[in-house]
Amino acid sequence: MMKLCGSLHQARPKSSGYTLLELLIVLVILGVLISVASLSITSVEKNPAEEALQRLKFDVDLALNESIVRSEPLAMVFADEGYGFYAQDEKSDQWVLIEDDGLLSKRELAKGLKTRLLIEQNEVSLPAELVDELESEWPEEASVVLIEPSGEMTPFSYQIMAEKKSPAYASFNSMGQVEADLEAADAETKDDKS
Repeated sequence: MMKLCGSLHQARPKSSGYTLLELLIVLVILGVLISVASLSITSVEKNPAEEALQRLKFDVDLALNESIVRSEPLAMVFADEGYGFYAQDEKSDQWVLIEDDGLLSKRELAKGLKTRLLIEQNEVSLPAELVDELESEWPEEASVVLIEPSGEMTPFSYQIMAEKKSPAYASFNSMGQVEADLEAADAETKDDKS
């Protein structure tokens, strides 16, 4: 009978391996490390010129849609500091900067970005800053893109350059669609240098 009691108290054989809790802790730590590493890698690779150009593409599409919805023309005016949207004032017939609309507000480019604007294949010199009002008629060499309620607009090309980064470039057709992107700018830049 003694033997029987003694066998009950024998030590259980040790199992080799990890508990579920230990595995979960290791997985959580790995998940945190991977997410921190991926965030730091993507933040290093961002090109401010490409980000600004992506915003411009969105804004052109938004302005085209807004012009159709409002059933009135809009103007997009470019300057060294950025660009803004204008609507025609019914009383004075002047173009007034849209300031009370959260979506079509004035866009300022990040510091250190340089831009180049071509309207209908002609390079346009940009004013230093945007003005609050424009005359109803503007000179042909003005940095103005007219957006019609029919969904058409003045074709233009825009290049944004950041120091030590590749330039971002887009060419918009009369329907506001992007015809050329970064590759075309690289080819132009190489041709200009030769």
